[in-house]
Amino acid sequence: MSEDKKTTLTDNQGFNKWLEENYPVEIEEYEFPSGDVLYQGKE
Repeated sequence: MSEDKKTTLTDNQGFNKWLEENYPVEIEEYEFPSGDVLYQGKE
C-alpha cells in the first residue's frame, strides 16, 4: 500500500458495520467494536 494514502477507520463504514454485526470481539466481559480492533491492529 502506498504511504501517501492513509486509511482511516471511517473509510469503510459499511464493511465495519457488517464486521461488527457478524464478528463481535469479546474478551472476558468486555466487548470491542470489530472495526476498531482491525484498524488498530494494522499499525
